[in-house]
Amino acid sequence: MFLKNSEKFKEALIESDKLLKNNRTSNALYLKCEIFHSMGDIHSAIDYISQAIELSPLEKKYYDTRSLLYFYIGENEKARIDCIYSTKEDKSVLDDQFQNLALLEL
Repeated sequence: MFLKNSEKFKEALIESDKLLKNNRTSNALYLKCEIFHSMGDIHSAIDYISQAIELSPLEKKYYDTRSLLYFYIGENEKARIDCIYSTKEDKSVLDDQFQNLALLEL
């Protein structure tokens, strides 16, 4: 669902900016990523999830999220690398759309 022009999106963006200003955590950056993803701004979403990864490089759900975002914009090699990392310990969590890509490296 794209919220690009809705009031709820604008409110969410303002609130997330406040949160980041006062508390720059990986969770706050992940929230900002999800807001931009919801509005269809994939490049901004990638920017924020990449910042979250910098702060919490062991959080595998961030890599999973970024792999999906890379997939959306056709960056398949980057998507594959993040997918492989996010599923390294638990291969049962592979999404169908990435399963073939990830299994090439497992």
